[in-house]
Amino acid sequence: MKKTGKDKAKTEANFTLLPAKHDERSYGFIDQVAVQVCFGIAAWYFLAGAQTGYYVSLSEAIPTILVGNCVPLFLIAFVGFYSARFGMDSLTASQGAFGAKGPIVIVVMFVTQLAVSAAMPMLLFGQLAIKFSVRLGFPEFLCSETPGIAIWSLLALVLGIYIAYSGPDTMMWFSRISAVLMVGIIIWLSYYIISQYGFDYIAEAKPRGRIIIEGNKALTDRWNHAAALETNFGLGFSWAFMFGMFTRMGKSEGQAYHGCIWGWGIISCCAIMFGAIVALATGAYDPSEWILEASEESGMFGLAIMGLIFMAVANISSIAINTYPGAIAITSRWPRIKWGWAICMVGIPTVILLNPEVYYRISNIYAIVGLLTSVFAGIMTTETLFISKGRISIREFYDRENGFRYYKGINPAGFIAMGCGLVVYMLILNPLTYTSLTGLFPYTCAALPTYFITGIVYFVLMKCWILRKYPVTFLNNIESREAQ
Repeated sequence: MKKTGKDKAKTEANFTLLPAKHDERSYGFIDQVAVQVCFGIAAWYFLAGAQTGYYVSLSEAIPTILVGNCVPLFLIAFVGFYSARFGMDSLTASQGAFGAKGPIVIVVMFVTQLAVSAAMPMLLFGQLAIKFSVRLGFPEFLCSETPGIAIWSLLALVLGIYIAYSGPDTMMWFSRISAVLMVGIIIWLSYYIISQYGFDYIAEAKPRGRIIIEGNKALTDRWNHAAALETNFGLGFSWAFMFGMFTRMGKSEGQAYHGCIWGWGIISCCAIMFGAIVALATGAYDPSEWILEASEESGMFGLAIMGLIFMAVANISSIAINTYPGAIAITSRWPRIKWGWAICMVGIPTVILLNPEVYYRISNIYAIVGLLTSVFAGIMTTETLFISKGRISIREFYDRENGFRYYKGINPAGFIAMGCGLVVYMLILNPLTYTSLTGLFPYTCAALPTYFITGIVYFVLMKCWILRKYPVTFLNNIESREAQ
């Protein structure tokens, strides 16, 4: 069947830099929720929950998870404003803050975050697969950590890349089915584990992986509380780059916004709490471990099969939904790059991180993600709320010759503020060594102060310097907007 002009426009909006018009957007509220659930409900949520349950008790874990995920989500919600309203991707929308050429750096940061985040579901799938391979009598090379995890992880990557390559409509239908399946299984598994161990036992269980400061119980408690909160803040801020990538496909601003808030907020917190409950009840860092042990102890082979299907679907969908926005970011900056190559450019670098050791460094991973995303979120929130105040022209964002020129296409305020934010985070917490150079951590977290300080620096620089030195850019922008 020959494609109509409308079909071609929708294809362009789905796979290239073009903004998605209202009649080209196919994601309703349920679809937005489903995509956000499928994106994180695998490794992201479970391992963050397990890490929280390793650090603090259940009574402390629940508020930590709620605060750590919901507060950043509300703070960064305005990052997706332009995307939900005008159908442009997050990286294109960042030109106001970084200049016409600035998003090149942001694309690199974004793809780096995606590579780190995609490695986690791949490794979780690989861990699960080798355990099942042992029980099913598969050849030795598929049952050992090396090379078994790498082989199974690559299989998950290929499947995820294929779904992402097929585009947002395929992901929408895949997510609809997967989200319902996964939420149903989580409810059943939660009921099973609480009935097996008892709520009182779980509520009184002691964390098994606490950070210990010898001879100082008060400091030990502070470190564990701060580490648990920072892990969840890292997850909460991680949606900053992502917020605009799927809201641009929302049928309305309200559906796009509320879909993300529910998917990445309330529902995600329930999945994270499940990971914490498993860690506290069983001491298992990986929920798949508990699923297999419970299956053997109870003789319920169906539990193991259910767990296998759940983890497979969750992690493959997470990889797919992780890869698509990165490819959109690449094609938005370099339109000549073919869609298939853009997908590979996002997916293939994750192979570098297919080391089982990475799987057990989840706190470091979330700290790295928090470092990259809190600075971006602070700048973009300030830009949207206090600088442009939503008064923009789409033409300005897509005019590479004349739009947002500043200094040779670069907005110095955006990059100076970003540099300040990165330094602030590193002074509070080094994400690689998980040590504090200034000693401020664990008396404060790192991502939240970084977000606010970065935003304040950007605001001052824009008001006191950039808006005075380069007024033409903003006058043209506002005049173009008012003329539409």
